Amino acid sequence: RAPAPPTPLPQASPRGAPPTLTMSWQDYVDTQLVASGSVHQAALLSADDASVWGSTPDFCPRGYEAAVMNEDGSESTVTVNEAADLVAFMNTGTRPAAGVRINGEKYMPVRVAMDPVTAYLKKPKGGACITRTASAIVVATYSEDAGHASGGCNIAVENLGEYLRSNGI
Repeated sequence: RAPAPPTPLPQASPRGAPPTLTMSWQDYVDTQLVASGSVHQAALLSADDASVWGSTPDFCPRGYEAAVMNEDGSESTVTVNEAADLVAFMNTGTRPAAGVRINGEKYMPVRVAMDPVTAYLKKPKGGACITRTASAIVVATYSEDAGHASGGCNIAVENLGEYLRSNGI
């Protein structure tokens, strides 16, 4: 079960009542990541099992079979569990055997920082940034075809990650 989101800015309440403080995890995806204009797809996931707390439509960890290249140059088919692989990758910084895959697409790690745990990934015509907090994994992708650049995506993810960390999440 997802922890309660951190307290957002107060919203006006009817008839002079004290302001209410409500915001869902989906709101963080929509207002802090996608609304930045630098993010194509995004998700907030549990750091324990990568269950989805909020995401853009159809963007989530998946399970499937994929072909991978072996060290001897031969190819084999492996079962990919993106949820388990993302959790392990963000806990250790070690690339999964089948590569870093998000939403069925493979990414190449460019840089992995361990404090705070943040990974910067690339693929043709785009990339992604992932950061881990005590309870959450923040994932966002960018698309060069949509006019996005890595820097804007990275800033959106880093800022949300820092905000969650500062609130103990």
